[in-house]
Amino acid sequence: MDELAAMIDDSALELIRYCLRRAPDESIEVNEAWLDTARDALGEDGPERAIVTPSCGLAKTGRSKA
Repeated sequence: MDELAAMIDDSALELIRYCLRRAPDESIEVNEAWLDTARDALGEDGPERAIVTPSCGLAKTGRSKA
């Protein structure tokens, strides 16, 4: 089960990285919509190792802070 969770986290992080590479070419509305969709799909803090915030638009590794 832990292996499956890790695979999901890794896939989610790859999706986040892909979208962030495209973010500068998209409008603010498109980026906000993507963030809302990601939060709906992944939970408010995203996968365990990802931090995604609309204010900075960055994803980085590390544990999210509550």
